This record gives sequence, structure tokens and C-alpha cells, in this order.
Amino acid sequence: MVKNFFALFFLYGIIVLNCKGNQPVLDKFPEIGGNFTLEDTTGNKFSLSDLKGKSVLLFFGYTNCPDACSFNLSRLSAVYNKLGSDSEKVKTLFVTVDPARDTKEKMGKYLSYFKFNPIGLTGTGKEIDKVADLYKIVHIKRETGQGKDYQVDHSTITFLIDANGIVRYLIKQDDPVNQVTAVIRNLLSEKL
Repeated sequence: MVKNFFALFFLYGIIVLNCKGNQPVLDKFPEIGGNFTLEDTTGNKFSLSDLKGKSVLLFFGYTNCPDACSFNLSRLSAVYNKLGSDSEKVKTLFVTVDPARDTKEKMGKYLSYFKFNPIGLTGTGKEIDKVADLYKIVHIKRETGQGKDYQVDHSTITFLIDANGIVRYLIKQDDPVNQVTAVIRNLLSEKL
């Protein structure tokens, strides 16, 4: 539990330092992230490095999430619309924090509702934990008291990763569409 508290505190501190006024500022976060390999919704192995040369939005969530996940995916859909043709230079990865319930088929169906074609990724609990640790993501299974039902409390940061696989910006749950679009455009305009 203490480890989870420090991870949340660490991310909060980074987020606060990630903005100057209201302007999003790109930075480099070498202490967060790294390459990983999981399985996509078609059953194929998928690595972050498969997207080298593209900008990536990485989000951790689950299909039974009552609010944050669908909100974030809907917001990203609006961002992709605002990006126009630049949207082809960005790919979204959705890593489940509930591999027991999020089958490949269920994730594929859920993500198909979002027209920007996010890639759903899953693995064993240990594999998911390893990736979550790389990105300092907290996820805790919480019983609801309604039979075997449960929720998964989880961090809601979306990571903006550059074409070289480096985390460059931490998108908060309440960042508006225009701000998210602007920071992605800033990243896309950088020379590699």
C-alpha cells in the first residue's frame, strides 16, 4: 500500500511540473516507461517498439470501468478528429488492468466503438503488473460487495510517447481536448 501511495505522489509531482501556466510543455521522463511486449486483441504479440517512428498515446484501463476509461477514450476520439490528417501519425494503446475479465474478444468489441482504432493489449497478471510498474501505474482490485463483482481502481494518466519510445507528456484526466490536441501537435512538429 505504501508503494502505491508513493507511486501516486510521484506521478502527481511530475504532472504539476509538466505545465507552465496553462501551456502544455513537452519534456522527457526517463524514469517512466520503456519497451514492453503484450498480446493484442487478435492474439499476436505486440511491442511498443513496433510503433517506432510514430507518436503513441498509452492508457491503462479496463472494459468494465464505470466512468474514467470510456470518458478518456471518448476524449481521445475528439482529439483524433481535431488532429485531422495528423491523426495518422499517432497510435493509441489500451492496456487492460483487468486481464481476468478483459478477454481479447471483449476488448476488441469494446474498442471498436471508438473510431480511431486503438490497439487493445493484454497478458497475464504478472505481465500487466510489469508494464504497469514501468509506467508507475497503480491498479487495485476492489470488491464491490455485490457477489463476485469488483472494480479496479487505477491511475488515469495517458502517456504521450515520442517516435523514439520516450515519454514526453502526461495527459491528466481533466485536460481539455484542445490542450491534448495542442501538445500532440507540438510533439509531431519536433524534428527527430
